Amino acid sequence: MNKNDWIYLAGFIDGEGNIGIDKYGKYRNSINYACKVAISNTNREVLEWIKSCCGGYISTLKRKLPHHKECYQLTLRHLCAYKMLKEVEPYLKIKRELAQIAIRVGQRCQIKYDHKRIKSLERRMADEADFHLIKSIIGCTRHNESLMPLIEEE
Repeated sequence: MNKNDWIYLAGFIDGEGNIGIDKYGKYRNSINYACKVAISNTNREVLEWIKSCCGGYISTLKRKLPHHKECYQLTLRHLCAYKMLKEVEPYLKIKRELAQIAIRVGQRCQIKYDHKRIKSLERRMADEADFHLIKSIIGCTRHNESLMPLIEEE
């Protein structure tokens, strides 16, 4: 992808996307975190293009009302989401803070994979803190509150 494609994708994520952190593996006393990007749209072709460039999988969402158009969602997790966010982050306007937090989690995941999945207590605490920070940012944006006080508290 060229620079213009990354800029276009950033605008698409700002408008139609969702950036977050998945918390999974809550069994056997092992909790893991992964960055996640989900993009929803009624145009499957554009999602197929993004998938061909960045990976992920496309699912069909259930229609809320019979007269609604069919909607699709592209979901990227782990390394695919991390690589995409690293490329689009400079061009994001609305969701840049969310992307920066998810990138931090992704970087710690890469360290985990490079060191044979050895998890330090410090890394677990940092992942958990970022997980809750993203949850609080997403919550406040649903109520039109400012993001800046949450980011500055880090």
